[in-house]
Amino acid sequence: CVVVDEASMVDIYLFRSLLRALPDSTYLLIVGDPNQLPSVGVGSVLRDLLRSGVVPHAELTTIKRQNPGALLTHIHEVKAGRWTPVANSKDGDLFVLPATGEALALQAIVDLYLDRLPKLLLAQDAQALAEGKAVLSPADPLQDIQILLPWRQKRTLCTETVNTEVQRRRVAAGAVRMVGKWPLGVGDK
Repeated sequence: CVVVDEASMVDIYLFRSLLRALPDSTYLLIVGDPNQLPSVGVGSVLRDLLRSGVVPHAELTTIKRQNPGALLTHIHEVKAGRWTPVANSKDGDLFVLPATGEALALQAIVDLYLDRLPKLLLAQDAQALAEGKAVLSPADPLQDIQILLPWRQKRTLCTETVNTEVQRRRVAAGAVRMVGKWPLGVGDK
């Protein structure tokens, strides 16, 4: 039996290679969520298999975590076609920041990434130390914070624009140097 986990990220070429490599007597168990990250390559194998109706499948619909948090709860609400208001709370894992227009949303994203979230991570470490708790892996904001955007380029809220604005602000703050036409800084991804 071969188990493929995170199958939403499998593209058609990887899946074809997997099927060719398996003996006919092998059981194949595919685990994944078609609403998770898609493959970087061509195709949506998991989604297409489920839509075909020819592959037996099961869907988990109940959250089994002790405390799923507001983020996971809202993800399931949106998936079901419902939207419930988000109650921003200091200790929450989901926040809604109102922004009237894409330019203000861009600034809010960059402010969160460069200022507010790093301060929060470092404050959490300081709080844990003050309470005598061990901090096994100290916060590293450049590595611990990720921005996920739905577009790569040609929009105000795309990866290219957000990265450019992050680097511009890091250069202005002296955290990054220009090497030729490229901004480079310690810890850049």
